[in-house]
Amino acid sequence: MEISYWKSRWNKGNTGWHMQQVYPNLLAYWPELQLERDATVLVPLCGKSLDLLWLQNQGHRVIGVDVSQNAAEQFFRENGLDYHTSPKASFTVYQGQDISIWCGDFMKLKRSFLPEISAVYDKAALIALTQQQRKLYAKKVIEMCDRDTKILLNTFEYEQEEMNGPPFAVFPEELEELYGKHFTISLLHEESIFEDLVKFHRRGLSSYLIEKVYQLQPKK
Repeated sequence: MEISYWKSRWNKGNTGWHMQQVYPNLLAYWPELQLERDATVLVPLCGKSLDLLWLQNQGHRVIGVDVSQNAAEQFFRENGLDYHTSPKASFTVYQGQDISIWCGDFMKLKRSFLPEISAVYDKAALIALTQQQRKLYAKKVIEMCDRDTKILLNTFEYEQEEMNGPPFAVFPEELEELYGKHFTISLLHEESIFEDLVKFHRRGLSSYLIEKVYQLQPKK
C-alpha cells in the first residue's frame, strides 16, 4: 500500500477502519506494559483514532504519525482540542496538549526528532502493510525504540488467498522474524472474530479470522 493510496482514502472519506470508540483490547491489555503515567507513547499510522485520546488520559505523552493531514485535523477538531502546526523536516507537526501527530512518511521519521520512547502502540499499522513493507516498517520501529521500549501489537490471522488486504494476515512466524532478535514476544489475547466482521465475508473471507494481541518486551 503506497502513501498515495492512504491519502486518497482520507481525501474521499473512505475510512471504514476508523472506530467510533476506544479499541477494547487497548483497555484490557495496556496495563500489562506497566508504564509510568508520564511515559511517551509512539503510535505509528494513527489516523484519527480515539485511542490517542485514551492514552493521553492515562497521563501519557502521545506521538502519532500518519500520512494524512486530514486525519490530524479531524482528530483535533472532532475532539475539541486546541493545536498549532509547525514544520519539521518533511513533516507537518500538529501539536496539542500532550498529543502530537506528525504528518508525513513514517519511514522518513528520524530517531533524533523524538524524545525517549517508552512504548509503541501498533493497533493497525503492521497489518495495513504488504509483506515487503512490513519488513521495512518493523526495521523502522526498532530504530525508533530505546533500550526499554515495550510494544503492544495487534494482528489478524486468516487465509490470505481468500481476501486481499488491507488488513493483511500476519502470523507468529513472521512476527518472530521481524521482531524476535530484539524482543521477547508474548501472546496476551486470541479470539475468533469471523462472525463479527461480515464485511470481510463480502470480500471473499470464508474460513476463519483470528485477532491476536501481543506484548513485545525488549531483550537485554
